[in-house]
Amino acid sequence: MPGRMVWTGLTLALLAAAGAVWWTIVRPVERHGSEQPTGGEADMPSIQELRSQLASMITRGLGFEAEKIAQTLGKDAAPVLMQMIQHESPDVRRTALEVAGQNRDAENCKVVIRSLDDPDPEIQNLAAFMVLNCSQAELLPQLMEAMKKHSAPGIRGPLALQVGIAGGKGEIPVLRKYRSAASDPKLQHDLELALARLGDSRARSELVERITSQDPATRYGGLQDCIYVQDKSLARHFSLPLHDLRDIVQLTIPEDGAQVYARICDVAAMVMANLGYPMSFPAEGLERRTHEQLEEARKIVAALPGN
Repeated sequence: MPGRMVWTGLTLALLAAAGAVWWTIVRPVERHGSEQPTGGEADMPSIQELRSQLASMITRGLGFEAEKIAQTLGKDAAPVLMQMIQHESPDVRRTALEVAGQNRDAENCKVVIRSLDDPDPEIQNLAAFMVLNCSQAELLPQLMEAMKKHSAPGIRGPLALQVGIAGGKGEIPVLRKYRSAASDPKLQHDLELALARLGDSRARSELVERITSQDPATRYGGLQDCIYVQDKSLARHFSLPLHDLRDIVQLTIPEDGAQVYARICDVAAMVMANLGYPMSFPAEGLERRTHEQLEEARKIVAALPGN
């Protein structure tokens, strides 16, 4: 089909919930010990005993068993993990980081942020990936300090996205400074997104320009970024996207025969739902919408203040 753009591997990113992310990395783990039937409280291991078991499992490379213990300990696992990420063995440090990534509380996130300083580039990269789960407001000082220390795009970019969630308008001047010094396109994009979420007027204007661009890829990317920015008022600019019938995302597997594509208008309706606009049909997922469903979304946008 002329003008068709196929974007594979992006659909799941569009389904991400707000402030997330867009990048979930934690697999479910079973609860350990304390939730199993016991003979009484006297039979339950103490926090110190569990911490000792956790250190032993990590040192022996038993990551899955360590994850179960850490899940039981929750934030109480953090002191052990903080110690283990300073071990001389890269394998031990990596295992400790992977375990820390299973618990998304602030204390375990501090372990992840600290691992950004690891001398092993692979461990650094893993920590940069995991930091995308760390956006609690209480982590803001650690996130800002890490941004100051790390100028590499693959580290500063993810940190900027978390500052955009955890921070406020007070962080805008610092992010603007980093943005003016950035030359890497991906880092520029991440900083612009963080600034847009924090309310920077120039970054917001640039996002609106992308949403209303005539280029389908640019428009699609702007719509995706609205999920991160999480400002319902952005939907005021969705009239053009909701009337854009160009295919953009392949929904079916090529081997399945006839191909089905989501159009830009379908993406816009999905983004509206993820921004919190209620509709009469489940719209949080990406699929090809009917004319009636699209008309419902268009009417919502038409009724917004300023339209």
